[in-house]
Amino acid sequence: MCALPEESRELINELINPQPVFSGQQTFTYGQMEGYPVFFSLSGMGKVNAAITAQKLISEFKVKAIIFCGVAGGINSAFEIGDILIANRTFQHDIGFLGSEFVLHPPGVMPEVGIGKVDDSVFIELDHYNGVHFSAWVRKLADHVSHLKPVSVNGLNRQPRIKVGVIATGDQFIANADKKLALLTLGADAVEMEGGSVAQVCKHSGIPLMIIRTISDKAGELSQLISAVSCPFWQQTILSWSLTLSGIFNLNFVAKTRIPEVSGRVKEHFLFQASVGT
Repeated sequence: MCALPEESRELINELINPQPVFSGQQTFTYGQMEGYPVFFSLSGMGKVNAAITAQKLISEFKVKAIIFCGVAGGINSAFEIGDILIANRTFQHDIGFLGSEFVLHPPGVMPEVGIGKVDDSVFIELDHYNGVHFSAWVRKLADHVSHLKPVSVNGLNRQPRIKVGVIATGDQFIANADKKLALLTLGADAVEMEGGSVAQVCKHSGIPLMIIRTISDKAGELSQLISAVSCPFWQQTILSWSLTLSGIFNLNFVAKTRIPEVSGRVKEHFLFQASVGT
């Protein structure tokens, strides 16, 4: 899954024998990637669009796992533009009780009116399906980060990093320093507009989810957003997504069938074998 055409432009070209599949007013693409059948979907921006798309993939197309890739705004200063974040948990930052101040709650919980409990966690954990394998796999990715091509940010080249982090999701494009600080206080490393809602759908359906986001900007002042526009972060997102698809089947993320061959393109950039984590 991707939200925006810019995030999907190169990815769709990786599909072998792509075929359009229609569901209502939405078009999905069926094809092969790394030897596996996949459905590609462009959800559109925002939580509702993403949740609708995820539920269609699960209910109509019977997918065994969902991978969501794209870009996100950096909240934690430890994440720089071009870094790749693999989410280990998500929360939706725009759900809660707004009185004299805003109190964050998980979806469907509002203790102030007698629904749910105050101590219900706002987080959805994404490493549940892999357990220790998830952490070991991400560490192995980080070992090979030097094989990623450098990204150019404001005319300077820097080496991207692969890190685990927390995604905050909401139907807001964050370009405000006060909001950024509030999200950081809540534990967010990056912010976007879809991942948390897809996590909610997948949790209810018992479907594994992996969210991969490349940091495209610093989610703060407008000047930061403008300076990030020329950053070639799409390539890093596509490479990391392809690598994920090559490796997750060997980490019990979904039912094993066979160990896929790693494409020559991925080998060139990552020198990574699909047997990692076993």
